[in-house]
Amino acid sequence: MKKLSVVIVDDQVLMTEALKVLLESSHTRIEFEVLATLNSGIEGLEAVHHHKPDLLLVDLRMPEMDGIEVITRLRASHDSTKIIVLSAFDQFDQIESARNAGANGYILKLANQDSFIDTIERVFECEEQFVAEILNSQISQQVDFTLSERELQVLKMLSQGFTNAEMATPLNLSVRTVEKYRATLNDKFETRSLSLMVKKARELGFIA
Repeated sequence: MKKLSVVIVDDQVLMTEALKVLLESSHTRIEFEVLATLNSGIEGLEAVHHHKPDLLLVDLRMPEMDGIEVITRLRASHDSTKIIVLSAFDQFDQIESARNAGANGYILKLANQDSFIDTIERVFECEEQFVAEILNSQISQQVDFTLSERELQVLKMLSQGFTNAEMATPLNLSVRTVEKYRATLNDKFETRSLSLMVKKARELGFIA
């Protein structure tokens, strides 16, 4: 069983305690050890530097220092802790802000336990989790198609210069399956080259 250490930061005490219970009582392939629960961004930042956890769960909106500032400072210090944002808000711009700051995932506080744990597992399988249905709902105002969570992952890795073979292992896919995703993306964007597909995806807002 895989063991992950966690720091939880949320300005609502009940939320941090509820998350601690949820993680430590979950019966999954991951054993969670909650090292600290904090109620401010400043305390959370200090806790991550001190404990060096595998995972930080951080609220987006907090007084004094919000979640985006916490993420930005951690990434500026080259901290490799995986970060998942907790939020009651599903606005597209906030999800994009979290992703651009360096978060690995974004989950709504209304999510059920299975979705919550699934998001964490996927993040540690090197997959970003940014509520694809919300991103798609905003982008669909400009285009007549949507992308699945997996297609978004493949698209982002392609934009970062990964080859099909290099993507296969972290995505837990065969090279042939990656090639099929790539072909599907070209069909959806109506492009024939990688550079044009990435350019169009950026223009439409699918990737930063």
